Amino acid sequence: MRIIDNEHSVAVIVIRRQLEEETRQTAQKAVDQLRRDLPTPANYRTLQEHMASIPERELDLAISADHAIEVAGDLYQWVGPYHPQRGIESPA
Repeated sequence: MRIIDNEHSVAVIVIRRQLEEETRQTAQKAVDQLRRDLPTPANYRTLQEHMASIPERELDLAISADHAIEVAGDLYQWVGPYHPQRGIESPA
């Protein structure tokens, strides 16, 4: 277990490989629409269950390591290592 301190956190979208194919495709479609600047409330609702928070400094490292890619504005998608029990595996 790791205790998260009160430093500034940011949300990232995590579409896990272990999801059912239809669920994964629906989530990825919502991400793709956001990338094309087509935000809708439905897209954000779809992605709500795929959100995780990480410290801002870890996001900077993840971007440098190509573990996170920009979706829109300050919203990123996690494409790096993800452990089924521990979650996001930081590059730090």
